[in-house]
Amino acid sequence: MEGGGGMGDPAMGSLVPPEQFLNRYTFSTIGGGLFSRHHLQVIVDNTETGTITLDGSPIGAGKFVAIGGTGYSVATIPLPEGSHNTASNLGHGIFVIGLANFNSYLYPGGTQLGGIIIGNDTPVAANVSVGGTPVVNSALTVSYTYSDTEGDLEGASSFQWLVASDAVGTHKVAIPDATNKSYRPTVTDFNKYITVEVTPVAQTGTTVGTPVEASFVGPVVDNDGDGIPSDTDNCPADANADQANNDGDALGDVCDTDDDNDGVKDGADNCPLVVNADQTDTDGDGAGDACDTDDDNDGVKDGADNCPLVINADQTDTDGDGAGDACDTDDDNDGVKDGADNCPLVVNAKQTDTDGDGAGDACDTDDDNDAVKDGADNCPLVVNAKQTDTDGDGAGDACDTDDDNDAVKDGADNCPLVANAKQTDTDGDGAGDACDTDDDNDAVADSADNCPLVTNANQTDTDGDGAGDACDTDDDGD
Repeated sequence: MEGGGGMGDPAMGSLVPPEQFLNRYTFSTIGGGLFSRHHLQVIVDNTETGTITLDGSPIGAGKFVAIGGTGYSVATIPLPEGSHNTASNLGHGIFVIGLANFNSYLYPGGTQLGGIIIGNDTPVAANVSVGGTPVVNSALTVSYTYSDTEGDLEGASSFQWLVASDAVGTHKVAIPDATNKSYRPTVTDFNKYITVEVTPVAQTGTTVGTPVEASFVGPVVDNDGDGIPSDTDNCPADANADQANNDGDALGDVCDTDDDNDGVKDGADNCPLVVNADQTDTDGDGAGDACDTDDDNDGVKDGADNCPLVINADQTDTDGDGAGDACDTDDDNDGVKDGADNCPLVVNAKQTDTDGDGAGDACDTDDDNDAVKDGADNCPLVVNAKQTDTDGDGAGDACDTDDDNDAVKDGADNCPLVANAKQTDTDGDGAGDACDTDDDNDAVADSADNCPLVTNANQTDTDGDGAGDACDTDDDGD
């Protein structure tokens, strides 16, 4: 062989049979400065395809040269002094070569020289198990022990979670996208069994080991036992098969502390299922108005109650306006508020009160306050306790404009209480003869006057015929 300054001593080596090719080698050059150059020769079967790395870097395909007539190719690569490794997914053979001016060495892979160990063990995953409780939406985690005979560090080991219909793996299938160390069962896994497969991978050497599967765990259950998978259960820790959710938030009523979402906790809310932030409770019965069917507790349901917030069991509605008297501010609907109305239940917009007793005439049973009820009073608006009715026409004298019913109004009648339509007043004293006791005004009453219509104060009656001379046309009676 050619050395750094001439020909080196010849060296020979035998390549191991192809069936003993390995996927990886760890080797070292002979140190101590004895050799000026070192080379690695890598031999591969031309029918194999793959990538071979030297110290982690790929050896380019262009570096390989066919060995004529053998079906193999070789790549010769300079090496720095020290330890090195090759790795591939296909078997290959190697020679390590050193050159000096008058010395050389060569040894094939699979031999040991100067403490150099060549190995090919794959990494191993052992004690693979699934930790955690198989509950919908609860994390399951893989546990395993990684090892490698040559001490190669663990690389990107891979994981695949699987689901089956029973504990022995019947109908086992891989769960899509479940390739991490942990997995949370979903609603589709409910009542099924779960496991994981671990494929150990080393950073160097023969990198990929044999996949190992853990025992199945299951069946996957539901946390609160209500038959609703935890990932869709609005109360995953509390049984609520009906999933009732009054306020439509993320929490079911069973685990929601404010079922109507009005800001008042259910324990203090007088309408826990109906929004009523102000907690109004008109009748104080413990049920807020928002959910109380009888807010005033008068025995009449609010929907039929004409005063839903005021007690009025009899539902009296004087003016028929739909608002009961108990809550109507104008019970007779006359435009006068009840507080100012002298007849709050009887229409009397004018508020007439004849006797000024505070009760309007419309509702006063004795409008003139004379102790005679209006229905029996012949002058209901004029005081006339005696009920005198001279002409008997039904209108008492106190309110009758023609007490004697002679067609002459009392104000013009010279005998207002005695009929005297002609208004004769012989003596012109203002009192008509019909009611004047001395028609001739001679100081002798008519009943004793022998001339009642002619003045004759001395009552002279010459012929004694009962007619005084003043009015007798035959005084001597001859």
